Order: sequence, then structure tokens, then C-alpha cells
Amino acid sequence: MVLQNQMVLQNRKTLQNQMALQQNNLSLFQQDKTREWDKTRIPLDALKGIAILGIVLYHAFPNYVPGGFLGVPLFFVLSGYLMFTSTLQKWRNGSFHICAYYQNRIQNYVPMFCNGNVCMCVYDNT
Repeated sequence: MVLQNQMVLQNRKTLQNQMALQQNNLSLFQQDKTREWDKTRIPLDALKGIAILGIVLYHAFPNYVPGGFLGVPLFFVLSGYLMFTSTLQKWRNGSFHICAYYQNRIQNYVPMFCNGNVCMCVYDNT
């Protein structure tokens, strides 16, 4: 009887180890997908940075950077595309929640909005 219990425990441990390996393999697969997504996202974020730099240079030196205003539509198009693709990826994974989506948008945009307003007020009062 003791030998039979030991065999059952050993089989149970083996089964648990196999399940843990399967979960690890799945998480590694998901990490590879995430890494793949990050590889395509980095150049697009870099283009957004170049667009912002063009806008800033246009406002600082309008005579030297006459086409810097073109950064505005480029920034909006890239931002919209990145938001759409990340939302679509979450939707397909089943991890999309509308409240979390809007909370993320608020956390991203409210600080920038407040900083921009403070900078404009300081600049306007000088």
C-alpha cells in the first residue's frame, strides 16, 4: 500500500512538472509575440519622435524649418495606428477592457495637457 501511494505521488509530481513545462512554453511563445510586436513598434515610435522634433523646430525657427508643421498629421496617424494595433492585439487575446483603455488614455494625455497649459501660462505671463 505504501509503495502504491509513493507511485501515485510520483506520477502526480511528473504530471505537475509536465503541466508547468507546457505553461512555460506557452509563456515563452507569448513573449516571442510580444518581442516581435516591440520590434515593429520601436521604429514607429522613433518616427513619432522625429515628427515632434520637426514641430518643435518649426515653432522655434519657422524661417529655417518651413515644413515642420507636417509633423502634426504624421504624429496623429502614427499614434492612431499604434493605438489601434495594440487594442486589436488585446482584443484578440481576450484581455481588452474598455475601462482600462480609457484609464490608459487619461493617464497618458492628462499630464501632457496640464504641462502644456502650464508652459503656455508661464510663457504668456513673461
